[in-house]
Amino acid sequence: MSKTVLFIHGAWLTPAVWAPWQARFEAAGYCTEEPAMVRQQLQKYAASPATTKLLSFPGRNHYLIAAPGWEEIADAALAWADATTRRPAVEGPHAGGVDAVPA
Repeated sequence: MSKTVLFIHGAWLTPAVWAPWQARFEAAGYCTEEPAMVRQQLQKYAASPATTKLLSFPGRNHYLIAAPGWEEIADAALAWADATTRRPAVEGPHAGGVDAVPA
């Protein structure tokens, strides 16, 4: 079972939106990750021990879940999670807050 929970924020939000949930999960012994979705957020991680990687998807906007080519972004996010964590549980606000565990 995964001990890492990957929190993914939605459009117009920052990773800080997950802070209350991260505190709960960390208190229960889980490791949490909350990747940023925009270039401006990367600066906030400069001094932290967080694993960061900037990927650019030119021509994309924040409405990724329904835009053509969303699979490319989903594949990149899952590849990042797979490379930096051990089979994380994923929580995101889109599609009704669907929970998923990558296979």
